[in-house]
Amino acid sequence: MVWPATAMAGVAGILGVLAVLQYRWTMQISDDEHERMRTQLRTAIGQFRQDFYREMVTASAVFQVDAELLSGHDSTRFDARYAEWSHNPANLELVTNVYIWDMRAAEGHQELKLDRQSGAFVGGTFPAEVKKVLKSAPWRAPGGTLRRIAWSFDATLPGMVRPVYRFRPGWSSGTEEAGGGRPARERSQEDGVPGAELVGVTVIELNSSFVVHQVFPALVQRHLNLSGTTYHVSIFSTVDPAHPIFESGPALAHTDDKPDAEMSLVESPFVQNRAPGQRPRQPGDPPPPDPLRQSPVLRRYAMTSPAALIPGRSNWRVAAQHPAGSLKAAVDTTRRANLMMSFGALMILFGSSSLLFAAIHRTRALAKMQMEFVAGVSHELRTPVSVICSAADNLAEGVVEGKAQVQNYGQLIRGEARRLASMVEQILLFSAGKQNTARYNLQPLDIVSVIDGVLRDHAPGIASAGMTLERAIDPELPHVMGDGGAVARCLENLVSNAVKYGAEGGWMRVSASSAGGRNRPEVAIKVEDHGMGIASSDLRRIFEPFYRGKSAQDSQIHGTGLGLSLARKLAHAMRGDILAESEPGKGSRFTLTLPAAEMPLMSEQESVNEPVHTAD
Repeated sequence: MVWPATAMAGVAGILGVLAVLQYRWTMQISDDEHERMRTQLRTAIGQFRQDFYREMVTASAVFQVDAELLSGHDSTRFDARYAEWSHNPANLELVTNVYIWDMRAAEGHQELKLDRQSGAFVGGTFPAEVKKVLKSAPWRAPGGTLRRIAWSFDATLPGMVRPVYRFRPGWSSGTEEAGGGRPARERSQEDGVPGAELVGVTVIELNSSFVVHQVFPALVQRHLNLSGTTYHVSIFSTVDPAHPIFESGPALAHTDDKPDAEMSLVESPFVQNRAPGQRPRQPGDPPPPDPLRQSPVLRRYAMTSPAALIPGRSNWRVAAQHPAGSLKAAVDTTRRANLMMSFGALMILFGSSSLLFAAIHRTRALAKMQMEFVAGVSHELRTPVSVICSAADNLAEGVVEGKAQVQNYGQLIRGEARRLASMVEQILLFSAGKQNTARYNLQPLDIVSVIDGVLRDHAPGIASAGMTLERAIDPELPHVMGDGGAVARCLENLVSNAVKYGAEGGWMRVSASSAGGRNRPEVAIKVEDHGMGIASSDLRRIFEPFYRGKSAQDSQIHGTGLGLSLARKLAHAMRGDILAESEPGKGSRFTLTLPAAEMPLMSEQESVNEPVHTAD
């Protein structure tokens, strides 16, 4: 019909629009989620860096050495800071050693090392790594005045380095220093810092084992466990980026070349405090204000107060990556799952709609067939009843005279009554099957006797149709397990259909033989004719209740469409089956298979209550 197809097309169109909208929404949500996760990760990495920076600055503030301490005049402030700092055992583990290079001391007494017991600096010999760092003179690296007054982080040590300057009192910008006799511009070329003299260098050597096994894991757990996802974190030196000094877990098997977020672990305060969206300084930009070219008070504070920590010639960098390989891969996985769930729901909705429309269509088709069945049954019932009534009236009114006429009328009444009884029986069987109340007494049957009885009952009909009956039954057939009445009804239906639809061929063959099927011995009974045959489009539906093929309807052959359906249900109830083979114009073959009585799973006699289900 037209309306189910139109409605189905409308539903499909609506679901298609929903699918497109769902895809666009999912893509937009995925993009927003990717940006949110990326921003969250960068923020977490920034907090990771700030906490590490805070730990380093705290240690550097404790060991802030000035010229007064080197000269031995005043170490009170340092002693107080060190005493308070050393109360925390973690602080002592963080720093391995502290060294001072006293450039004003005599040769052989310039190398000092912190004595942890007394808190004083005593003479010693610098390790080769410290000497290498001092030789590189990180305070003279490019970076302006901040480089010369700040702590420089060195990843090769690892540790921090800061020069110690002696401030020359009385010096002011543009004048001669007191007692100096030379302008500040000339002294700046010697000392590198106007009005200041480099008198020493402080070196803090970090405990790399403690940093790698204690500090980094704690920072990862604190900042990079986001929404239940612990990111893979690696920290490496800019000198050797191919070999990380720390990894939070096993290396990811499949990753992109670029991590999801990466930044320097130690960075200049000007970079850390840059406003969002602010561009970095370009080579042509004016330099930031130089604290040493301010007033004497500000200059003294810049040289003696705890200074910032900035990267040196080598640095550590921290990189984070999602355990799925990348943020994009994680978002893509979630997006695919969401799309599959969304499209799956739409497909279920489409399938449900299709099944609903199919059920409606089948229900309407079944209702139509039932109406046709009622009309056909009414006609089929009316015809024998009319014949019986007419024959009875003639007999009652004395119209029929003579023994031969009475005998003919009796045979007519008997035939029509049997026809009427057969139709009533089919209707009753169909009703019993629908209500699951049909009962069968399964027992060993002599199938040859049953076949002969059916053929004997239908002999007049076969003869009147002008058909030749060919009988090919193996006399040695085993008994079958079945109900005698049910088996007879199945065969009667097949034989009567062969007479009804195969009369034009003038030939019928009934054969029976042993067969093996479904891992058990069976008996196969075949009824063949050379009639009109059945079209392939009708063949797969002929066992549906109320269904009649187009050729049968065109031939004006009366029937209810229940016979084959009931016959197959009866066969199934007896653990058998009915199969059909046909070719239009050449005839048909129907095969009834029943289990042989020798079945080991069946008793000698068995009474079953089998539901007879009807096809939709």
